[in-house]
Amino acid sequence: MTKAAKTKTKGKNFTKSEITRMLDVVEAIIPFGAEQWQNAASQFNTNIPAGWTERDGDSLK
Repeated sequence: MTKAAKTKTKGKNFTKSEITRMLDVVEAIIPFGAEQWQNAASQFNTNIPAGWTERDGDSLK
């Protein structure tokens, strides 16, 4: 039996506006550890527009 190839989903399902916001947050924090990525996610999720997906630290990496 062969393993099925994993499909890459990291970075998918972001709108251009979400990418811009994510880059602004990451540039301000420059996260390097798991806790700082969670902090970046908290800032990203603060006052997000309706219809945007709430993100966690792993999805922003």
